[in-house]
Amino acid sequence: MSGNLTSRRRAQPSLNALRAFEATARLGRVGLAAQELNVTHGAVSRQVRLLEESLGVDLFTGPKHDQRLTRDGAALAERLSEGFEIIEGALAALSGAGAPLLVACHPSVAAKWLIPRLPSFTRAHPEVRLSLLDLAPGEVTARAAKASIRMMAGEVEPELVSIPFVKNHVGLVCAPALAEGLDAVRLGEAPRLVSETRHAAFEEWAALGGRALAPREPIRFGHLHIMIDAALAGLGVAVAPFALVADDMARGRLVAPFGFVAAPGDFALIRSRRARDPGLKALEAWLVSEGARMPSPPMDALANAAD
Repeated sequence: MSGNLTSRRRAQPSLNALRAFEATARLGRVGLAAQELNVTHGAVSRQVRLLEESLGVDLFTGPKHDQRLTRDGAALAERLSEGFEIIEGALAALSGAGAPLLVACHPSVAAKWLIPRLPSFTRAHPEVRLSLLDLAPGEVTARAAKASIRMMAGEVEPELVSIPFVKNHVGLVCAPALAEGLDAVRLGEAPRLVSETRHAAFEEWAALGGRALAPREPIRFGHLHIMIDAALAGLGVAVAPFALVADDMARGRLVAPFGFVAAPGDFALIRSRRARDPGLKALEAWLVSEGARMPSPPMDALANAAD
């Protein structure tokens, strides 16, 4: 008997092709996979196409702008995700430390809600090395992040799941000195503070609460947490989510003269439906638990009366 026995074996797909497909399936878009893998959009598409040709099956179906996993694609993606997590875990164990859990978060949510509460998570889960990345405005996911934390209204991609952990309520807040005698007339005269990400906050708050509010040019800040700091300094009145000002209100540093009203955009963790990272599961459970511990906001009497 002669010849190379291995030559009769079916050629195995390249690791690059498997990685490109797994990232595309997990993140839902070729562009996001390209960002995570630090390659071009075309390179990812080419590797996925080569993988389909090598296997002789279709892994995606539908038009290019709205592709969905086939049954074969979903089954392969699930097993590949498990396999890559095993590889990452083995490499982390060899180095003597677990890989960091990368989570993207809006800077204001991180500064005003998440970071002040993180010590309780690290005490409960010392084995999880959590590392936070900035999540850009308007983005739902970020390159290399296992999950993201943000205010989320509406549906997410079918490949993702959104786990809400705090209901959103918004209200007008200010330093206690500015709240004295604040009524509809004085409210119209008070300096208004807004963030670039929510520049129509006053109009939205007025509509939700059934109030009439005359137009007025606001003072703009780059982020919600900077706007809240400006309100703390007494620079004016601001419309902010209760979750981001609850701690300052509990300390008496901010007040909400008109209370709060329910608003779209609950605080949520967004992750892949196939995520199996135990650290991510621990973070998800902790967020839900911390959210349940949040106090109820004082509600807007006018809005309730309108209901």
